[in-house]
Amino acid sequence: MDVVGLAAGSLLALTAWGFLVWAAIDFGRTARGGDSGAWAYLVVASIGAVACLFLCLLLVTMVLRRIGVLSDPRRH
Repeated sequence: MDVVGLAAGSLLALTAWGFLVWAAIDFGRTARGGDSGAWAYLVVASIGAVACLFLCLLLVTMVLRRIGVLSDPRRH
């Protein structure tokens, strides 16, 4: 995968993370307001946000390795 594709994927994952955090906050407010069904959506949005942030950090690390900012630990 080329660097531009990895960077675009990282940006997409970061955008999804932001949306999921915003949704989790909204579901949390709704759940605290008395809608007990919103708790399930809050859990799903939170787990999705964690996964998206992990993916974003993984892709950024891959980009930095490809452009030479970070060294590959397997080469040492």
